[in-house]
Amino acid sequence: MTIKLHYYQREAVDALQAAYARGVKRPAIVHATGAGKSVALSKLASEHLREVGGRVAVVAHRIELIENNAREISDVDPTLNVGVVKGNRNETRADVVSCSVQTLAGERRRQMLADVSLVIIDECHRAAAKSYLDILRHYGCYELGGQDGARAAGFTATMVRGDDKALGDVWQEIVHTKDIASLVQEGFLVRPRGLRVRVEDLDLSKVKRSGGDYQADALGEALEQSLAPEAIAKAMREHAADRRTVLFAPTVHSAGVIADALREEGFTAAVVHAGTPDAERRQVAEDSRTGKVQIVCNALLYTEGTNWPWLSCVVIARPTRSKGTFVQMAGRGLRLYPGKSDCLIMMIGGSAAGHSLLAPVELFGASAAELDRDPCWCGLGADDGSTCECGRRRCTEFCPCGGGGADCGCPRPVGDELLESDDDIGLDLTEELGANGPLVAHEVDLFAGSTSVWDQTFGGVWFLPAGKERLIAIVPGDPSGRGGWDVVAMNAKGAGSRWVARGVSELAYAMAHAEGEVTTAEATIARKEARWRAGRPSGAAADLARRMGIPGVELRTAGECSRHLTKTFASRRIDPRVPEYARRQLVGV
Repeated sequence: MTIKLHYYQREAVDALQAAYARGVKRPAIVHATGAGKSVALSKLASEHLREVGGRVAVVAHRIELIENNAREISDVDPTLNVGVVKGNRNETRADVVSCSVQTLAGERRRQMLADVSLVIIDECHRAAAKSYLDILRHYGCYELGGQDGARAAGFTATMVRGDDKALGDVWQEIVHTKDIASLVQEGFLVRPRGLRVRVEDLDLSKVKRSGGDYQADALGEALEQSLAPEAIAKAMREHAADRRTVLFAPTVHSAGVIADALREEGFTAAVVHAGTPDAERRQVAEDSRTGKVQIVCNALLYTEGTNWPWLSCVVIARPTRSKGTFVQMAGRGLRLYPGKSDCLIMMIGGSAAGHSLLAPVELFGASAAELDRDPCWCGLGADDGSTCECGRRRCTEFCPCGGGGADCGCPRPVGDELLESDDDIGLDLTEELGANGPLVAHEVDLFAGSTSVWDQTFGGVWFLPAGKERLIAIVPGDPSGRGGWDVVAMNAKGAGSRWVARGVSELAYAMAHAEGEVTTAEATIARKEARWRAGRPSGAAADLARRMGIPGVELRTAGECSRHLTKTFASRRIDPRVPEYARRQLVGV
């Protein structure tokens, strides 16, 4: 018996099949870490073998991924004959073969794996590298017309590269996406809690950069020479003393230094890296699962392909300017597990600066540089100088705004009166710890791509409530024309609507257009940290919610009640007016 797919996994497989039917040979899926891509991947392989025949090659770059894929494909569909091609293993006669990209880089090994009609690339944001392109070209995934050559499919959690190589040259279309925010909202992942830890003597502005991110050796040295190891140990003792944890460090040596500090604090800690023997890595995983080792420190070994659902804390002690890397690290702890209700994402120094768990999707390398600018409260980013495009000083300290300190120009004041206000419950986590100086920790919103209450209709359309009378909706643009995303403002009731923007290339930019359309008065209501949201719903709102069948009204806040009501009304207003071409893109058919 095969595993039953979640609705979004079924949508993803259907979207891939529909893409092949219209002549797209290299479509891709972007599903957040923990979404269960192996289930969709296995179902695609099963249906492809039944309908097309041949053999399916699943290609990955790391031992853990190759072994996990082989095991999980068999778990999902036991009827499939699954083999492995890596190193000395050469099970080329299986129906589905989990392959090492390093092994298939050799022409001789590719020739031995014949009759491949579908190539699935796991972590497909890596596919612009020559080794992957050689495999895709060998099996005919770039051939034009009809059934010539094999089909390809890409699966990843973050369709973003750290360099300027364009993924659009590899993947023709992203046919289905599922982000962390919606998976959390729908109960498929646990909720992340963000905790940003400031280290007084860690100055990232002096750390060398390479390829748009901090240079690993320079970053490791900066961490080791600062109070970061001690700060991490103290923060773990205070906020995550009983949580099984994975910690990301920039280098093997810095991982060891941090592990030593954790042991001095009384934790059991192990260090794992790419050079650790396979058997030892498997044992560390088992020790983490059983709790024999509480904290596993690694040098970016586990950013991809690590399925450890028991983790309830992720320590990002590897500050990064890459949004993709940040999302990959943070997502390691969000899978469901018995007794687990949330995951603490502890970010050291500037780990989270400017980042959100609303992962970016890029197919064109030219936009990568734009995403790597220093963050500012305005959201525009800053260049390497001291000012941002918004005209204010670059944020260099931490502030409850999520971006900067007292002199960054943040319009929200920094002080006790803010930290103690009702609007910012949870931010007052500042503590004095030990003689080494203050450790300052601020709880942060990991879905902070927007300060507004964005939601989706039941039909999948993103919308922003703008006061009581207006809605700003975002729908996919006509693919035969502009494509991209269209932004429309409409009355909440009755007729009347107008275009705000059309053909916007990325969803995040479309959201920015929509938020720019909201007036100051409307923004007061639309802000997700508005004071009224934490109170009790009014009698009229509660009665209306009961009549509409919304459960648990008595236990809901005003904000939760309002959201359910607004989503229902918005769905009735927006969904019937979505054009057919947009509806097909939203549901993946």
